[in-house]
Amino acid sequence: MARKSLNPRRPASFCFRFPLDLLGEVLARLPVKTLLKFRCVCKEWRSLIDSTSFASLHFALYNSNPQNARLFLIEGHRCRRRLCLIRRTDTFRKTCAVDLPTNYGHLWPFGYVNGWVCCTMYDNHDGRVLGFVMWNPSTRKSIEIPPPSGSHHIDGIRVVVVAPASGGANDYKLVVIPFDHPSWNQCPIPPKVQNVPSSVLVEVYSLSTGCWRSAGVDTQCVKSLIVTNTTTAVLNEAVHWIWKADQPTVDPLIIAFNVQNDVLRHFCLPDGQRFQYSAILSVLNESLVLSKSEQGFCLIWVMKEYGVAESWVNCFKIDMNYGRFLYLQGNGRLFFTMEKQGVKVYDVESQEIEELARSYNGHIFFVDTFVETLALLP
Repeated sequence: MARKSLNPRRPASFCFRFPLDLLGEVLARLPVKTLLKFRCVCKEWRSLIDSTSFASLHFALYNSNPQNARLFLIEGHRCRRRLCLIRRTDTFRKTCAVDLPTNYGHLWPFGYVNGWVCCTMYDNHDGRVLGFVMWNPSTRKSIEIPPPSGSHHIDGIRVVVVAPASGGANDYKLVVIPFDHPSWNQCPIPPKVQNVPSSVLVEVYSLSTGCWRSAGVDTQCVKSLIVTNTTTAVLNEAVHWIWKADQPTVDPLIIAFNVQNDVLRHFCLPDGQRFQYSAILSVLNESLVLSKSEQGFCLIWVMKEYGVAESWVNCFKIDMNYGRFLYLQGNGRLFFTMEKQGVKVYDVESQEIEELARSYNGHIFFVDTFVETLALLP
């Protein structure tokens, strides 16, 4: 007579015999890699993990845990190859390395927002922009975004930025300011030129709707500014970036585009400051922050009242001994590199310098806080 099993196989639904909200609270604290495996447990778990509400809950809970704090970097390697790396914030140790998707041809990363790597697709022959790719390194999923207005390419682009919208964790907007006017790049400075349009169409793509829409904005403040800074900061439902002119006699500006009402604004930089490419925008304690490397120091300016140029305050002047400023984290940790001394971090509150990776000698193109997201799942 066969011996009866003491542990009979339980149905898959057994694991779901407790409240869904409790299960969601537990799973939302796990990394994406684990959740992708748990999608195979049963249909109920898969349905829960794939829901947009769970994606929003996971984004909030998992990434708010200080133990999960990591950095996302784009580093240069041989043959001009750019590799996306994830490193710990406390040791700078590499935890993961991922390549950009190879099925889109030539990709050039231009930004990183809330777990998304945003890239432009280029034609290898003439450099035209063929479209855009938004890629989630956590799930290895990506989405291709065609050029606006049904065209096959974009002849020129002033700036491309991506910002989270108010629709949830899966709703993002891609903002593209093209320039196709024949005299656009020949504008004298100050900009008093014939045949230059008084407004330009800003193309906005919504990930939730999958559609482009056009919004006309005034070009009076920006038509002479043709060199862009690639770093962006999102605050008050607007994405901010630095725009500077191609001549040193013209002051650069901070441009803010509100993705909710399609309003373009510009802010002046602190008085007497002419920030070049070493200037980086970020957000600290719900305030806009501008950091600049200058003669071995890092100057940190804080806009105390949003949108008011007179409220800029020079809060910190940090001696980096001619190091290279990399990134100001939201918790006030400033990362920088020094030649033959690796990566160091400065705490703006304690005013202490910590050595992270003395032997590091790579070339860093981009740094941001890494966050995990279930966007583009399934």
